[in-house]
This record gives sequence, C-alpha cells and structure tokens, in this order.
Amino acid sequence: MPSMPSTMLMLLPRHRLHSSRPSHRFKCISLQSQSMNRSRMRFQRMQCTHFTTSSSSVTAAIIRHQPPLPIRTLLVSSSTALCTPIFPAIGFINLCARFAIPDPNLRAKFNASLGTIFNIAFYYILPFGIEYSPLLLPFAIGNGIVAGGAYAILDTASRSIPPALSSSIDPSRGQMLMQNPLVAGGGIGATTGLIAPHLYGSICETLYGVEGLSNSCSALINSFPFFLQISATTGFAAGVMMYPILHYPIHGIQNVKWQGFSGVLLLASSMTVYYMYRPEGMQDNLVCPDGAFVDRSLVPLLSAIVRYRVSEGKFGAYSMEG
Repeated sequence: MPSMPSTMLMLLPRHRLHSSRPSHRFKCISLQSQSMNRSRMRFQRMQCTHFTTSSSSVTAAIIRHQPPLPIRTLLVSSSTALCTPIFPAIGFINLCARFAIPDPNLRAKFNASLGTIFNIAFYYILPFGIEYSPLLLPFAIGNGIVAGGAYAILDTASRSIPPALSSSIDPSRGQMLMQNPLVAGGGIGATTGLIAPHLYGSICETLYGVEGLSNSCSALINSFPFFLQISATTGFAAGVMMYPILHYPIHGIQNVKWQGFSGVLLLASSMTVYYMYRPEGMQDNLVCPDGAFVDRSLVPLLSAIVRYRVSEGKFGAYSMEG
C-alpha cells in the first residue's frame, strides 16, 4: 500500500487537471459571449447607420421635390394677386348672404334669391373685374404682399418648435397644420382680408401720386364696421378654394424636381400677372375716348394763357400766376 505522500502526489496532478478544466471552459464561454456582443453591437451600428442614411436620403428627396421657402412664398403671392379680380364677386355673394337674404324686406326689394345673386356676381361683377383688372393693381399688390408674408410666417412657425416643447409636441403636427385647408388656406385668406385693406390707400398714393387716398380708405373702414368682417370672410372662402390649386405646387410631387413643376408654374403665374395688370391693357377698354386726358407735360398750360407762335410754329403760354 503506497504511503500517504505518494498518494497525494499521485492525486495532485489529476486534481489540478480536473479543477483547471472548468475555469478554461468558463474562459471560452466568456470569450465567446464577448465576441457575440461585439458582433451584435457591430450589427446594430450597421443598422443604425443604414437607417440614418436611408432617412437622410428620404429627407433629401423630400426637400429636393419641395421648393424652398422663397419660391413657395412667391407662389402664394402671385396666385393671390392673380385671383384678386375674383374676390369682388365672392364679396358680393358674402354681402348678400349676410344682409339681403336674412332680411325679408331687402330680399323682396332686391329679389335677393340665390339665382339672382350668383347671376349678378358671375355674369356682371366677375367679367368686369377681369376686363378692367389694371384698375385693381393696388389691391392685387396689397393682397399678394400680405398673403405671402402670412404664409412665410406660418410655415416657419410650423417647422421650428422650441427645444422646451420638443418632447411634448410632435414635429409632424406642424406639417399637418400646413396641409389643412382651413388653416393654410382659410387662415391665410382671412389674415389677408383683415390686413390688406389698410394698405390699399398707401399703395395707390405710391403708384399714382394721388394724395389723401390713405385717409379715405381708413375713414371707409372705420365708417362701416362690417367692412372688415366681409373682407375677412371673403378672404377665408377664397383661401379655402385656392388651397387645392396650390397644394401640389407648394408641397411638390414625388420623383419630380421642383424646378420642373413649381418653378415653371411660378414663371407662368408671374407672366400672367404682368399681362393682366399691365397699364397698356386698359387703352382699348377705357370709357373715355382717346385724348380725354391731359398729358403731364401739358398740365402747366391749364393755368396759363395759350397763344400760337407763328414764327416758331408751336404753341406757347403766358402764365397767369406771373
């Protein structure tokens, strides 16, 4: 029988070998788990990178298809100026619906039925506004400035959310508001109807040099309290009707660059506005015949004694003012 030390010597390597196997297995398992974690993290990074790249490409595609803010603002301004001759017809319908139809006496006196109102609005007022559209140039300028400015402010406000509210407000809600006809169409139209009438007089004074029109417009607005109410509701109705026309030019079409769609429409609307409101278009439609107006260079002759100079073959004048 071997002695105790020899037995211990014989068992010791086996014990060490037997005890070293679990630790080696645990080390292998831990290394495998670390490698799996690394590969999983690498895969997640690749997924995040792919998602970020795809989302940025989609965003770039949306931005590429939608025109920039200045182009969208000019689209709204030019379209509003182009549709200004239609607004008097809508305002007439609004005025009759507000006052004539509810009152039985007025309704009986003016025969204010819907057929008569629409007949007067679209058979008389609308063609007259289009035919004499150069007379509406100051109103078209005021409407275009206010409508474009209101759209630019609303669009900028819908895209910029304060950092303090970014956690509680979804950024997509602002874009949803811009696609709502009652907000992006009617809201901008009502704002135009409230603000633009205050600019008509100043624009007339600037274009034609007629003094006192600004005060006359202010007195008219203050004398009739319902003036701005009719103007605001008319702008709201016009904005709601114009929104479907401007939806795709403003938001763009998928797989179509904005230069080929919105840019072409902006150019066409600008040329139409110039053609419609050019002063030369009124020469054939003037009520007074040719020569009924005095040229600016001949205005001093109105307050002078005119004589004909035989030697020079032209007219001269002696001023009555000395």
